[in-house]
Amino acid sequence: MRYNSTAELRVVAENGSAAVVYRDAAGAEARISADAIVLCPAVVGPADAAQLGATLDISPDRFGFFEELHSRLDSAQSKMKGIYLAGACQAPMDIQKSINQGLAAAGYVLSGLVEGKRLQIDPITASVDEPRCSGCRTCGAVCPYKAIGFLPGSHRATVNALLCQGCGTCVAACPAGAIQGAHFANAQIYAEMEALLQ
Repeated sequence: MRYNSTAELRVVAENGSAAVVYRDAAGAEARISADAIVLCPAVVGPADAAQLGATLDISPDRFGFFEELHSRLDSAQSKMKGIYLAGACQAPMDIQKSINQGLAAAGYVLSGLVEGKRLQIDPITASVDEPRCSGCRTCGAVCPYKAIGFLPGSHRATVNALLCQGCGTCVAACPAGAIQGAHFANAQIYAEMEALLQ
């Protein structure tokens, strides 16, 4: 049954039983008699998700839940390195899925704390050609990983290699072409295209 708004739904007593009164899509009032009515409100994100997200530099989605790195391949990691998600902070979840997410997050943390293990940085990161950078800050606004900062004295962009994931968003957004992706520079891509066309 389609209805306009949840604010217009109400449960009333009717001849010793219960009924749901609502307004249909046409605006007319209708009612449904029922033997039992189960009230199941929607699960929504926490009210302070935006405040916590600003503290941790991770962004909530349009429903108020935190976004994972990849919904199918990497759902326990956030887009910020070192911050992991588990449970209903990223979507409505049952107990079994919440436990699995918690185990995955704990596994990520423990795998990084192995004694003697050397941390590896992904070599596919962006770099800035500082003389060409005008300091327009377009790259910092589009970077989903908050990996681009600006030098206070020169107002030029700089890339934090630990946070950069090599997505190339800043490379495409830079109006001056001052940012290049490692192993995906324009000259390299042109050389690949020429080799394919020969």
